[in-house]
Amino acid sequence: MKYLRNELATTFIITLFLTFLYYAQINYFAEKYHNEYLSDNSGFIISDKIIENKKKYYERKITELTNKIINKEKDFKDDVATNRLLSNYKLALDTKDPNLLNNLDTNLPNDFILTMKKSVTGEVKIQGRNNLDALIEIAKQSVNESKKSLTELSLDFSKYTRKTKNTLLERADFNYFSVVTSTTTGYGDITPLTNRVRDLIKHQTILSLILIGLIISSTSNLMSIFIKRISVT
Repeated sequence: MKYLRNELATTFIITLFLTFLYYAQINYFAEKYHNEYLSDNSGFIISDKIIENKKKYYERKITELTNKIINKEKDFKDDVATNRLLSNYKLALDTKDPNLLNNLDTNLPNDFILTMKKSVTGEVKIQGRNNLDALIEIAKQSVNESKKSLTELSLDFSKYTRKTKNTLLERADFNYFSVVTSTTTGYGDITPLTNRVRDLIKHQTILSLILIGLIISSTSNLMSIFIKRISVT
């Protein structure tokens, strides 16, 4: 009986400690990142920095394409990747088949290709057909499309946001954070959060399992003590 009581007391103390640790992690995360990434009114913040970084990314890509064309002005066909991109784009426009833009051998991001496809189907209006100006216009349109998508994510996340700075985040918030940061990888300043949030989810899951085990153990010990007392009486 005494052994069971000691074990129960030890389990109870450990449970309290782990519970404190569990919520301390969440509070730490909420305190650390609230001002940077969350707003009490609007939820997840899509900062101007994210959009600006994406614009700079496209500017670099367009500069690379421009330099390739300038360097090979006399023999443009030597630039295989750029030539194939423009040729496939023209063919897709002629046949109205956006699937011709699948599996292109380029380093351009998916949303750039997606905007090209939308221009083929008429969802997006692009000036030019098979020249660099068309690609520049596609890049501009793609930035706008991405900005719309990021804004939609921002509005969606507002459903899950905290109302005050110190309110604990729910598990759904962490999962949503992970989704948002994954879909915006490379677009800006929220990228570093991705792995940290996933690690936090993993730690919270481990602590949850340990706590469940300790609670089951405590319940079992309490039942044993209760049964022994009944037997004695």
